[in-house]
Amino acid sequence: MASTTGTTPSVELSKKRAASPPAELPPAKQPRSTPAKAAKTTRMTISEPPSMYMRIRITSSGEVPHTPLLRHLISTSIGQVFGNVAAETPVSILSFNVKSKEAVIRVPFAQATNVRAALSLTSKLGNELCRIDVLDAKGWLVLLGR
Repeated sequence: MASTTGTTPSVELSKKRAASPPAELPPAKQPRSTPAKAAKTTRMTISEPPSMYMRIRITSSGEVPHTPLLRHLISTSIGQVFGNVAAETPVSILSFNVKSKEAVIRVPFAQATNVRAALSLTSKLGNELCRIDVLDAKGWLVLLGR
């Protein structure tokens, strides 16, 4: 059997197979498609700090109170505004400068709003006029810079 193109029949047959599209594979032998990779998510829990630090300044017509009297003044102020239960809020006086009349106090974060409001509403120290200004309030002591 002679071919007009000059090639042998077996070569022509292999050329035809190469040119034809591949036959469908049975379902069991088809390659598995990989599912699209989901975007990587990272979960972060940001909790509130345990304490709030406040830098306050006391302005008074009389003598500036010392540390124990200042603690009593703050507790009394909270009690007058929010009642006796709120007056039990723990207040720590971390530093007190008599010359500049400034103090740094620490209060629980959950009660910080109430303490700040009570300090702002303070108007008397004993029988003398008094004002407490909250100069700065931060959740971390390091951030309470001067």
